Amino acid sequence: MIFINSKKIVEKCIEIVINFVIIAGFILFNTGDFIKSIPLSARDKLCVADIMIDSYAGLRGNICLFALIFINIYKDIKYDFMYTKLYIVGSRVKMYYNQIIKSLVNSFMYSITYIYISYSMSKLYINTLINWSSQESYYFKVTQSIVTVYFMSIIIEMFLSVFLLLQIVQTLYIVLSWIVNIEAVKWIAVLLIIFFSTSVLKIPIFVNISLKQYSIGNVIVNIVISFILLMMLIISGVWISKRKQYYRPKR
Repeated sequence: MIFINSKKIVEKCIEIVINFVIIAGFILFNTGDFIKSIPLSARDKLCVADIMIDSYAGLRGNICLFALIFINIYKDIKYDFMYTKLYIVGSRVKMYYNQIIKSLVNSFMYSITYIYISYSMSKLYINTLINWSSQESYYFKVTQSIVTVYFMSIIIEMFLSVFLLLQIVQTLYIVLSWIVNIEAVKWIAVLLIIFFSTSVLKIPIFVNISLKQYSIGNVIVNIVISFILLMMLIISGVWISKRKQYYRPKR
């Protein structure tokens, strides 16, 4: 018994390390790509906040992050819809809430990891955290304005943006899992909804963060819209889970 538990712990640690390396590699690529796009004469005007915001490539650019989060939520809930699980948990709605809690933990851990790696990678290029109150800043060059803002507020806003985006995507997958049993159909449906939300509806949380359009007001509005969207998904999931019919496992 001790051997089995130890094996699971080792496997989980290896999984965490692999995920960390993959996310770090992708963020390093995005950061380097952004730095290359800046003229040499303007690179000395950059600060960590500039790099973190403009190298963040939204849903499409950080596809590896969402692939990893999908794999995790799939592993977490793949056995939940067997008919025997209902007897263990006791209630469909309770089971649904358990799945949401698992997804919240995933979103929190991946968001923390993303922000930490993004900050660390940005610090490799420059030490100044934020300089948006100076006309010598890259921010002024791009927006033709100056603003006094704390670096920690940028970190919090980015964390909330990443967290809500990951949670919306996971909750969408969970809700679809209560509707259809075919895995391929769920994945295709999620991808189509995300594509429609990004390209047609242009829902702010799915669109890339850009320094040119960046303002605290816009970020707050985007976060509020994302929170409302997330709550709508969660509530719809409660209604759907009450009507879910369980199926017997294939033998």
